[in-house]
Parts: sequence; C-alpha cells; structure tokens
Amino acid sequence: LGVIAAFIYYLYVNSDKYLNLLRLSPLSVILLLLLAFTSPFLNGAINAYMFRSLGANLSQREGFLLAAVSTLANQLPVSGGVVTKGVYLKRKYDISYAKYLSSMFALFFCTIAVYGLLGLTILLEWALFRNFTAPSLLWIGFGGMASTLIIFWLPFERLPISNFLQKWVQQALEGWSLISKN
Repeated sequence: LGVIAAFIYYLYVNSDKYLNLLRLSPLSVILLLLLAFTSPFLNGAINAYMFRSLGANLSQREGFLLAAVSTLANQLPVSGGVVTKGVYLKRKYDISYAKYLSSMFALFFCTIAVYGLLGLTILLEWALFRNFTAPSLLWIGFGGMASTLIIFWLPFERLPISNFLQKWVQQALEGWSLISKN
C-alpha cells in the first residue's frame, strides 16, 4: 500500500512531465495504433517465411499463432519464446534444434542490423533536416549494430578469434545459408 501511495505522489509531483506525453497529434496516435496492430501479423509472416525455408509448411495463420504464443511465453519469468518455437517446430515438423537455433542466430543478427540501420537513418534525418546534433555515443551504438551485417560476408574462419565466438558466428552463418536459400 505504501508503494502505491508513493507512486501516486510521484505522479502528482511530476504531473507536468506526464501531461506532455499525452499531447500527441491524432496522426501520431493513428500511426502508433497501426504499428501495434500490424506488428503481430508481420511477426507471423516472418515466422511463416523463415520456417518454410527450413522445411516446415507453416500457413500464415500458424505463423501468426506461433508468434503470439512465443510473445506470451516471453512474458513468463523465464523467457521461453525461443524454446516454445523450437519445441513446436521439432514436434510438428521434425526440424532439428540445431537447424532452428542456427536460423534464430541469423535472424537475431539481421534484426540487430536492421535496428542499427533504422537508428542511423533517423539520426541522419535529424542532423540534415532538424538541425539536431545527436550524441556521438548514439552514432557509435547504431553504427555498431548496423555493422553486424558484416558477419555474413567476412571470412571468420581465418580470423584469430576465440573458439566460443567462432562457434556463435558459425551458427549464424549456417542459419543465414538456411534461410537465404529462398
């Protein structure tokens, strides 16, 4: 009860900051709602497309449901979304865990790179059109994220890196070769 009272007091003292958050344009609200409603369908389509390349004949509906169950499993104390997908695909389509994990590594690196490129694009737009100078750390961070794409083209087997990192990279490359066939 004390925590709730402290939270309410905090909101009261800082109400001006939170009221600014509520001042959204109608277009922003519509775009946020559109994003919230289309995101699960896009995740489902990504699931269906990616796992078809592994030999699972997932329908769009099944891809969507798998994404929804995975998202729900990620809300549990032990994040189980990846495990849920892996077990489902193993039981229903007999996809090996190694194949599945390789494709998940590749998808992880692709996602990080896309977020990095998106971040760099936004920073560039701010710099060119809004005269906003972003902190150097943001440029470095988003640049580092975008550079993860390089993993798919560098000859890592010839680089002097640890065995642990070499195995991660190898798994991602195997996953990339699996999902890029289609």
